[in-house]
Amino acid sequence: MSRHYEREQSEAIQAVRQAARLCLTVRAALKPEVLDKRDKSPVTVADFGSQAVICRALGIAFPDDPVIAEEDAEDLGRSGNTAVLDEVVGQVRALGLDADRNRNPTPAEVCGWIDRGGSSRYCDRFWTIDPIDGTKGFLRNEQYAVALALIVEGQVVVAALSCPNLPIDSASAAASRGVIFAAMQGHGAIVVPLEQEEECEPEFLPVQVSQRTDPAVLRFFESVESGHSAHGDAALEVLRSRSRTVPSPCNQSRPMITLGRVRPERAKGRGVGSSALLLVRHGITPAPARVLEEPPGHGRGIGHWWR
Repeated sequence: MSRHYEREQSEAIQAVRQAARLCLTVRAALKPEVLDKRDKSPVTVADFGSQAVICRALGIAFPDDPVIAEEDAEDLGRSGNTAVLDEVVGQVRALGLDADRNRNPTPAEVCGWIDRGGSSRYCDRFWTIDPIDGTKGFLRNEQYAVALALIVEGQVVVAALSCPNLPIDSASAAASRGVIFAAMQGHGAIVVPLEQEEECEPEFLPVQVSQRTDPAVLRFFESVESGHSAHGDAALEVLRSRSRTVPSPCNQSRPMITLGRVRPERAKGRGVGSSALLLVRHGITPAPARVLEEPPGHGRGIGHWWR
């Protein structure tokens, strides 16, 4: 079977790996400086830094590809945000991305990378980024993800989802944390450790769906956010299945296999693309979603109808 998008998948994995490293560093020394988006959801230095790192990588590898992302460097240029800009630039520099050129990126370059994610028009091929999917989980040092997807002619063809705090082995309390899920159209989903020896060949492990079929022994997950999931419907499904468990709240529901019942509403969905392809490659068909040419009333984003 052709691996037409193999290079894109490889670059996507490396991009979300770099972004996750930045997020981990920022969270380890988290300060109270937090920006507010216009929609009042919190934005941290990690949001801007993650987007800058991914857009930089895509710009080098695929300079002609548009990118739809969340953040706008204009926010960093506003009065009172100088300290935040300095922190973003410092965190990006700490990754040593331009070490081979023996120089550090300037604030203008970092802002330029962020703004590369400002594409607003639909085209046949583009990337979409959610620099931190699960801001509350990030702030609580729990579960969050860095999501990246390539969409070609309305179809998600490559996906990479970095989960910095997710244990490699969920059955072991001592297991190291940090994994990257990836998928490519026409091929299975894989998982790779977030950190591995540079000189070693990447260890790609196939991801498979559990073979258990008895609902009574299955564990159900649903989003902790009521706006992301129909909690009442989930409870009814559990009752119908005669499961002995109750739905477990999870603030990183997207990379997990869950009931998946979301409200039939329109969403920007920058983090949805990667999860949708991962589900398909797992052998699970999610509710259909359409990418709209012009998402009405939702600004820069991807319009989805989940049924």
